[in-house]
Amino acid sequence: MPNTDLTPRNTSVMLPIALLTGLVMALIDNQPGWDDTGVSAFAVISAAGVLSLVEPARPWLWAAAIGGWFPLIAISLHGNYGATLALLFALGAAYAGSFLRRATAS
Repeated sequence: MPNTDLTPRNTSVMLPIALLTGLVMALIDNQPGWDDTGVSAFAVISAAGVLSLVEPARPWLWAAAIGGWFPLIAISLHGNYGATLALLFALGAAYAGSFLRRATAS
């Protein structure tokens, strides 16, 4: 029987994975030779969406864990404030994933 309970259960396991995934994606995105914003955006959207599908109770947490690294690194290294869009993409994907999980659990 699938788990349709929407209470947080896996946060202690998933949060370090999400933080590490977001950090690795942000470091790759800020490499000097990396110039593929579409791939980075797709990775952020996919990761935040999947995490909030699995654990829908805290979509803001998954968005911050995945997308928060992008502006943090880009602003501190390059003064690139445009990287805050990654956080907005992550928020949108996380809340969409959470909504989808809640809609299918009902």
